[in-house]
Amino acid sequence: MSTLAYCTNVHPSETFEEVLRVITGPAREVREGLEQARLPIGLYLSNRASEEIARDRACLETLQAALHASKLDVVTFNGFPYGGFQDKVVKTRVYQPDWSSKQRLEYTKRLAGIFVHLVPESADVSISTLAGGFAAGFNDEHFDAWLRHLAYFANYAQQLESETGRCVRLAIEAEPFTALERASQVMDFFRERVWRASRDFLVKHFGFNPNHAEEALRRHIAVCYDCCHQALFAEDAADFFASARSEELAIAKIQLSSALEIRDRDGLHEIERFVEER
Repeated sequence: MSTLAYCTNVHPSETFEEVLRVITGPAREVREGLEQARLPIGLYLSNRASEEIARDRACLETLQAALHASKLDVVTFNGFPYGGFQDKVVKTRVYQPDWSSKQRLEYTKRLAGIFVHLVPESADVSISTLAGGFAAGFNDEHFDAWLRHLAYFANYAQQLESETGRCVRLAIEAEPFTALERASQVMDFFRERVWRASRDFLVKHFGFNPNHAEEALRRHIAVCYDCCHQALFAEDAADFFASARSEELAIAKIQLSSALEIRDRDGLHEIERFVEER
C-alpha cells in the first residue's frame, strides 16, 4: 500500500532543536490545515541532528513524544542532504560526503538505527539517498567504494530487521549531474554492479551464501524515483516502473514536486528572475 507523505526538508532543520520546531510548528500546521487526524511525513535529519539523537536517549524520547503530540507518522527519511541544505549556496556541496566516503555510510546507518524506533513493528520504510555523488570526478574507484558501502548497509539493515522486525530500505535517487542520472543507468547499475559486486562482497566478507546475499540486497537496496528529476530527461515513468518490475527491483519511494508548466517564451523570461546562486 502506498502512502502520501509531506517532506520536512523544505524547512531549515540542522540541529535537533530545529527538527523539533519543524515537527511542532510547520508540519503540525500542515496536518491541521488539511484537517487530517494524522499526517504521514518524510522526516529530514541532518548528520548533526542524527548524532545528537544517537548520543542521547532523552533526545530520541523527546522526538517520539513530539511526533505523537503533533499526530505525525514518520514513513520515510530523506537521507540525501548530509547537512547545510538551507545554506545560501548548496550546488555541488549537497553531494558531500558522497557514497565513496565512510562518513556517508555511517550517517545513513545512524538514520536507520533511529528510524526503527519511530515506526511500528513489521513496518517497511525507506531512506532516500543520493546516487553515488556528483558525477564530475566520480570514477571507478568511487563506484567500487560505493558498492562496498551498499553491501555494508544491506548487512546492517538485515541485522536491524532481525532484531526489531522493521525493514529499512535504502532508496537510491537518480538526479541530473550525479553518478546516475537516467532511469536506464539505474537499471544497469543494479543489474551489472549491485547484484554482482555488492553480492560478492557480502559473500566474501560477511559469510553470506550467494542467494542469501542477493536476497538481502534486493530487500534493503532499492530505488527512489523522483518525478521532477526524471522529467528533465522527458523519461516515461511507466516504462521505468515496468522495467523495475521485470527485474524485481523495489521502488521504495516516489517523490512528487509541484511545478508550473510554461508554454511560451514570455513565461520563460518571467521565471528567469527566480534564478539564484544556490
